[in-house]
Amino acid sequence: MATASPTDNTACSAPFNGNIDINVTSAGTHTFLWSNGDTTEDLSDENAGNYTVTITNTATNCNTTVTATIGNAPALPIASISVNEISGTANDGTLCEGSALSLTASGGNSYTWTLPNAMTNTNNPLSTASVATTNGGTYSVVVTADNGCTASTSTVITINSVPTPSISITENSGIANNNAVCLGAAATITASGGGTYQWTLPNVSTSATNPIN
Repeated sequence: MATASPTDNTACSAPFNGNIDINVTSAGTHTFLWSNGDTTEDLSDENAGNYTVTITNTATNCNTTVTATIGNAPALPIASISVNEISGTANDGTLCEGSALSLTASGGNSYTWTLPNAMTNTNNPLSTASVATTNGGTYSVVVTADNGCTASTSTVITINSVPTPSISITENSGIANNNAVCLGAAATITASGGGTYQWTLPNVSTSATNPIN
């Protein structure tokens, strides 16, 4: 005859610390085969779960099985990050320098951020009123639950530089390129510094053509 005395696991993750102590009361020498493959008499450093051991008397070859449960595995938090920004496509993590950014972690009671510059911060949400290109990169957070267990996640933020626009005027009316054009003369106005352009003309109409003639 044999009995099992389990001790609950209290570790959030490996190495676990649940144990099962087997007490064999029948005489003789015995072998042990556990459902997890172990062949020791007792189990140690195991996670929560049900474990069954087959105990065999080496003299008689008679065997018995004992099942025990290691309980109380603490629940791991589920870490997540939400991105709040309205630059370009809202909340996609890609924004222009000078825009506001807020990152909010959830899933726990306390949060420790690691920023792209390797600095740490415990604010949550993590907010920047005006981002610079140096604020771009990977933001990681460790989430700690009230039971002391932790989980982590990360998100990548991309900060694009703001273009520097300029306008040049080409015309040969009177004094060339002095921005004064005689009525009926030709002039070309060219914008540069970006990828696409949206003009607002003196008559308040708009045009995406560049250059404007």
